[in-house]
Amino acid sequence: MKLAIFDIDGTIFRSSLVIELVRALVKEKMPRFAWLVEYNPLAYIIETSRYMLLNIGHVSVQGISYTILFTLVVFFVGLLVFNKTEKSFIDTV
Repeated sequence: MKLAIFDIDGTIFRSSLVIELVRALVKEKMPRFAWLVEYNPLAYIIETSRYMLLNIGHVSVQGISYTILFTLVVFFVGLLVFNKTEKSFIDTV
């Protein structure tokens, strides 16, 4: 017997189904663009959550590494942009 714990609206389950559906459709209907699906950093987080909760799918160390690297790059780019534009913000109370 498998036990699955979801939040109230089933977000983890529903989003993982959408990602799997998109992967399958892209691979079947547009095989030239199938590699683009693999560049979604959120897909690896959802796939790992699915594996931990439902024991379905697989854990990709390369995918998790890509997600962490992508997150750090976006964070530092955002930090640089914020520091450059911080002086021009109007801060009124």
